[in-house]
Amino acid sequence: MSQTATKNFPKMVFEDVLPQKFNKNNKKGVSEDFVAENLTQLGWECFVPFDDTGVDIVAIKFVCPENHTKWNENMTDKTHCDFQNCDKKLIPITRYIQVKTRNIDKKNSKAILGYTLDSTDIRSDPKHTILIYSDLTNDFVIFPMHDYLEFFNNYPDIAKASFGNPSFRTENNKLNNLHIDDQNYSKADKKGNLVTSRLCWSYTNTRLTGKTILRKRQYAQYWSKAKSAKRKQIYLDDYLNESGIKKLSDPTHENDKAYVQKVSTMRYNLLNLYAPGDEIKTSFDDEEKQVEVEQKINDALKSKTELSEQDMVTLRDCNRKKLISHIQKLSNSLKLIKSINNYLLRFKGVPKL
Repeated sequence: MSQTATKNFPKMVFEDVLPQKFNKNNKKGVSEDFVAENLTQLGWECFVPFDDTGVDIVAIKFVCPENHTKWNENMTDKTHCDFQNCDKKLIPITRYIQVKTRNIDKKNSKAILGYTLDSTDIRSDPKHTILIYSDLTNDFVIFPMHDYLEFFNNYPDIAKASFGNPSFRTENNKLNNLHIDDQNYSKADKKGNLVTSRLCWSYTNTRLTGKTILRKRQYAQYWSKAKSAKRKQIYLDDYLNESGIKKLSDPTHENDKAYVQKVSTMRYNLLNLYAPGDEIKTSFDDEEKQVEVEQKINDALKSKTELSEQDMVTLRDCNRKKLISHIQKLSNSLKLIKSINNYLLRFKGVPKL
């Protein structure tokens, strides 16, 4: 798999170090340094947080508030925008970047760039950014949180598979949908547009159909259908390299409360999606029953997301009283309440039981 011959971003900033030579034990640190150095060369100041809270790099850059600053323009020695007659005072923008990278095994003409996210990584702050680094092709896929959530919001089937399944809830949801596709690179897609990115989101929308008696046979039937289903591809040119860093550098919605609310709403809706895991799917006799149960659960969750703020507070208070009433009936109630209160200390503003 060949490297791109000419690329403005990212650059091979460590000439004597090939990132793909590092293994899983030290790859994370090297990759984060590679990302930080690339950003530094564009005028970003990069810092490493003291604690690992899902942010690997804090990046700050001074830019024109009217978005006149080019993505590769270093404004370190300037205080005002010099674009034509703008002369606006530069403002600092801050981005909290989570770097995702992994050893990539190439098979045939495709390779899979898997990464893991859980619910705590999905923030309501638009400044939070997910950056996926493919060292095999020297590519950055840059998803500001708004764009990451909007991507899944635009593709409900993908959203269910990514946010609704049980693995996401248990913080063990490795996504293997990001493919490196050399086979279709530089060819026209179905709409006649030239594919300029090797990276695409590849997926199937497969449901279990038919009735079988044995679970093992049913499970095998499901996977057989999933493997034979034709995969769909969404190429990620809008988030790749220069396109991605342009999104990262855009100050248009900096400190925009309405924009923050939009991100928060998309996040809340996606986190309240439900999809059965593969094992649960095989417990149904037919697809219709599975779809019916799935729809009922999603309808109940949707009604919850549509509650007003006051109704939500009322519901939480009601559930809290029910929980306390149930605990008080148990023999070890005092010990259990103490344990729960110690856990609730992690959440600012949440009252003790």
